[in-house]
Amino acid sequence: MGANDPGGVGQPPVTEAPFFPGPPSTSGPRSRRKWRVLGAIAVVVLLVVGYLIGGAIAAGASAASADRALTTTVAHQDTIGPTLTLDAFNGLDLKSPTVDISAVKAALAKFDTQVPTALSLVRADRAALLQARPGSGSALTLPEQGLLNRDRQRVDAGLAALKSAETALTYDQLGSAFLHPFLDAIGGLEGLTKSEQANDLPGALAQLALTDASLQKALALAKPPAVPPPLVTLVKDLQTLVADLKGLLTAAQAHDVAGFNKWTAAGDADSKKVASFDQTAADNADKAVFKTLSDSYNSQMKIAAGG
Repeated sequence: MGANDPGGVGQPPVTEAPFFPGPPSTSGPRSRRKWRVLGAIAVVVLLVVGYLIGGAIAAGASAASADRALTTTVAHQDTIGPTLTLDAFNGLDLKSPTVDISAVKAALAKFDTQVPTALSLVRADRAALLQARPGSGSALTLPEQGLLNRDRQRVDAGLAALKSAETALTYDQLGSAFLHPFLDAIGGLEGLTKSEQANDLPGALAQLALTDASLQKALALAKPPAVPPPLVTLVKDLQTLVADLKGLLTAAQAHDVAGFNKWTAAGDADSKKVASFDQTAADNADKAVFKTLSDSYNSQMKIAAGG
């Protein structure tokens, strides 16, 4: 076979190399899209985890603050609760033939130290609960709304209890403020009797002036429901009695028989009105106000304590 062999006989045939597919490319557009999707998923997962953890942390901090304020409030119940059972008018029996003014004043002095102590605790606890009260929450704390709602309910119950306690203790202070001049007036009337028995008209008139001044102070402080309405009426009746007794003593001092008879009749009528004072009605009115407030305090405190 030579060069003139047109068929190329004698030359090895030319063949193509076999094709073996290699590993897929990692740098193509399709691969980059896959990694972008995986990265986005990872970011979303991290955001969700962060959202849940952040919400739990925020709710936990709020719950811890509420628990601290509630624990203190409940602990103070040992002081506030017994104080609410006290009564400024306890021991004051105006229907008794003899009223021990000294004993009532001694009890009142002790009462006046207990009430402000309890009232300061109530106001401090109320301020702490208001500050610690969980709000309505946000999107961040949405998964923890059950916890926040529970704490909010307890704090609101504590605030309601403290409102009742503050009202009762404020009434106590108003009642005590009334009693001081009122007791002075009762003592003045007892002193008046002694002056009259001694035929000391100038002394009796001086005592009436002091008694009238005390009754005026008492009436200015006689504000229901802190002061039972029957006691307010009694103060007014006593004022009328004192005024008529002044007229009677002045007439006696002037030897004015007609005036003396006139004021004696008026004084007799005044005395009957004073004697009609209903001690039971006054006691019941007082108890109705304070029992309602005390019961409210105790029931709301049970909820605040988690009961």
